[in-house]
Amino acid sequence: MHICRVKATKHIIEAQGNPDVGTLLRNAVAAGYQADAIEEIEISEEAFAILTAPSPLELSKQAAIVELAQLDMQSIRALRAFARGKAVKSDADKLAALDARAAELRGIINA
Repeated sequence: MHICRVKATKHIIEAQGNPDVGTLLRNAVAAGYQADAIEEIEISEEAFAILTAPSPLELSKQAAIVELAQLDMQSIRALRAFARGKAVKSDADKLAALDARAAELRGIINA
């Protein structure tokens, strides 16, 4: 397997299973990358999997996004009660708790 990446950041631009040598470099240059700023290297499938695996931070952000969507669903009944003018203290308490958790999750996402 070959990858083409930016030398300075190690950002992977493209990967192919068995390209002709130089193909990835030509593709990257055609896409606007400077030839002296990129490199094409051969790596194993295992190394590629490690390089492209999401970081723990990215995984926690993805989990936070999922949980935010779940919080939205949990708030619907209480919000409808407020919209109809029939909310009770437990509705307000539930929304306050959900809002506090949502603020924590937004902090994770924006980190």
